[in-house]
Amino acid sequence: LGSSSPDSCVACGAGRYRSVPGASVSDDCGPCTPGSFSTGQGASTCDLCAAGSFQKAAGATDCANCTSGTFGSSPGLSACRNCRAGSFLVAQGATSEDRCSACPAGYVSGAGQGSCTPCEPGGFANS
Repeated sequence: LGSSSPDSCVACGAGRYRSVPGASVSDDCGPCTPGSFSTGQGASTCDLCAAGSFQKAAGATDCANCTSGTFGSSPGLSACRNCRAGSFLVAQGATSEDRCSACPAGYVSGAGQGSCTPCEPGGFANS
């Protein structure tokens, strides 16, 4: 952030916002909370991350897609939810648990996995 002159104000930086008038120092600009972001300078609010994405850090300028094996069913998430154990999800940015698929017979997975693993010789798994 730069310094202001008597006849101009300095915009809050990206990832920060100020919702009320009268800021006197850069510390008056607060960071966007986890699950939200601001891309440009001078924001008066932060935008929520869209469903299927998240932001775990404060002061962010963007959001990331939920990774394989996870989904985000609502906006403003600071973390995505895992698909249940015994299921998988290849796609990124999923918005519903319905996108998680059950592992086929003979395959297993832990929670939050993007693929299933075949059972080792001598073992089995029902679907």
